[in-house]
Amino acid sequence: MEIPAGAEDVRGAGLDGWDSDGYLLSFTVPHAEAEALAADLRLDQPLRALTPLPPREPPSPAGFAHLGLPDPDTVPNARSGGVCPPCIGDKRRSMLQSIGITLQDLGGGTTRVYLGGQ
Repeated sequence: MEIPAGAEDVRGAGLDGWDSDGYLLSFTVPHAEAEALAADLRLDQPLRALTPLPPREPPSPAGFAHLGLPDPDTVPNARSGGVCPPCIGDKRRSMLQSIGITLQDLGGGTTRVYLGGQ
């Protein structure tokens, strides 16, 4: 996955797991770029609005808290979706079994993109 050229506040991490590796990536971009990124993933279902969950205490050290960010399912003004790249024949991302995306509207035309893959 390529980070858009104009992305700001870019944060990422990888986790070597015993059965699979995990990847986290987050950044902010203008709303239109975030929507284009979600469309390019060819999600299984349209993005769905999230009702924010209460923050976990303590936050998972393997989650977005590791990047200094809240978990995407706890943020307001967010929509989420996912895709299985091999299932849809997306050879660009075939090394991943799943990709989850959350778009959080930060206001002012800016969106925080949360991506997680395994």
